[in-house]
Amino acid sequence: MMPDFRDGNPYQSLLSKAISDLGCEVLFAKGYRRVFPLYRASCEQRSTVDVLHLHWLTPYLRGNNVVSYLVYALKLVLDVWLVRLRGGRIVWTVHNKISHESRFPRLERWVMSRIASSATSIIFHSQAALTDLRKEFDKVSANAVVIPHGHYRDVYPPAVDRRFARRELDLPADGCIFLCFGLVRKYKNIEGLVSAWQQNDGLAANSFLLVAGEPLPAEYGDDIMALVGRTRNTIAHLRHIPAEQVHIYFSAADIVVLPFQRTLTSGSLLLAMSYDKPIVAPKLDVIAETIGEAGGLLYDPHDDHGLSTVLGEAAKADLTSVARLTRRECDKFDWTMIAQMTVTVYRSACQAT
Repeated sequence: MMPDFRDGNPYQSLLSKAISDLGCEVLFAKGYRRVFPLYRASCEQRSTVDVLHLHWLTPYLRGNNVVSYLVYALKLVLDVWLVRLRGGRIVWTVHNKISHESRFPRLERWVMSRIASSATSIIFHSQAALTDLRKEFDKVSANAVVIPHGHYRDVYPPAVDRRFARRELDLPADGCIFLCFGLVRKYKNIEGLVSAWQQNDGLAANSFLLVAGEPLPAEYGDDIMALVGRTRNTIAHLRHIPAEQVHIYFSAADIVVLPFQRTLTSGSLLLAMSYDKPIVAPKLDVIAETIGEAGGLLYDPHDDHGLSTVLGEAAKADLTSVARLTRRECDKFDWTMIAQMTVTVYRSACQAT
């Protein structure tokens, strides 16, 4: 599997363990090779590599200007071709429609289309994601398969008492807390959330918005802090949240808010579902498909007042019933099932001509 992002994201660790439990040997490349890293890594493994499972492309697409970026883009396309020439099969999981802070989106889309043409199989985390990307890549339909993203129930500690969690985080003991959790990045529309919160007169005086996570880039956190400072009942914990504290934040919260402008796959959504939390989010196809029957608090992203309205409705909703639905929907994202589907893709790829 490449690249190795296990340190920053539990996804690959969970997937590789579940696949290994089924008898497949899963290897990760050590270090980064500047010239043809995919090909060189596949050549240097102790075992013959049948399948190179490619995930995110960002480590291989570098460059501060369009010329240097183009050089890396061409190198990556050639790198994939060399792996195929050696007899390896490429399985590519598409996590994003485009990199979150892509500087050269047209070039990146071109690279993605070339890899889509070279891949033996392409994995999407939802049917909605496949439908969306089918418009981008002409040959997606023939080699595409939908395998969902798994939950995070076994990664972080279980929930604790709400009052204890709030004391630990120095949060108000009473009232409804809305949590926006995860890396604080522009595409997540934190400004839009705070603005909607500010404009909503229907929220009770003891309702609070908590934004928690590390800002990227760091200076973006200054903008968010300034905005939070001007907004009533809004709290910001803009820092890296260690894994051992994640459950404290979700235990303290009543509702999770994910005000994305766009997303193809959301680990934040699966994390919130893993703690059975009612979720306020835009009614994008990929989110609606994932959250299923627990999507009663989704809002129309094209309605200027949609988020603000649903924030007010959420505080008055039967949160216990919504949490029960969320738990039932999250049960569908079992890692053993996902590993079985992934191994089937690997075997089919090895049999392809």
